Amino acid sequence: MMDDEKRVEAVFGLYDGTVSVLGFVFGLVLHGAPSSTIVIGGIGGAIAAAVSMSTGEIEKSEGPLKRRLPVAFSMFLATMIGSLIPVVPFFFLSGAAALACVAIGCMCVATFIGHQRH
Repeated sequence: MMDDEKRVEAVFGLYDGTVSVLGFVFGLVLHGAPSSTIVIGGIGGAIAAAVSMSTGEIEKSEGPLKRRLPVAFSMFLATMIGSLIPVVPFFFLSGAAALACVAIGCMCVATFIGHQRH
């Protein structure tokens, strides 16, 4: 079971990853990039977001590194999962079908986050 601190950070990472990469993906879509470019760019963005968020978590927390690493790892995983939600549909689909799946996935994340915050 996840303690409250890890849960809060995981929800934040999920949200941040989804929103960050969603903007990136929409930019590529509007530019007319093919699905393969969106996938590669999205994966790169997901890795960058997850590393950034977990590093920030280590830096902001106090105490021994041994206690900070599990929370940072939770942040990394949650951000990576959130970041891949807008990317995964482009592995299998393109155009409007992929965007519809992205919209549904992001709405599911928003619903989950809303549920977790209340």
